[in-house]
Amino acid sequence: MRRRIEIITVERERIVRAANGGFCPVCKCPGALLSTAEAASLAGVKASSVRRWLARRLAHGVKTRGGRYRVCKNSLFDKIDGRADRPV
Repeated sequence: MRRRIEIITVERERIVRAANGGFCPVCKCPGALLSTAEAASLAGVKASSVRRWLARRLAHGVKTRGGRYRVCKNSLFDKIDGRADRPV
């Protein structure tokens, strides 16, 4: 006589929080997409400066469904190296 064992699991809640390990949809480069606050913290400027960089196309990113922006980390590093928008 064969026994059949059935295992049933129920998942109540799954929380997954991970950085975008894939690529930027704009430049197709691997790297994370950051929120404007995270990008500002990394660059040492205000979030409004990051939004201004996006508007002037000095950095690139994507707009989420919720209306927020995600900034490409690679374009941010290009901006940080240039430091063109920061006052001297």
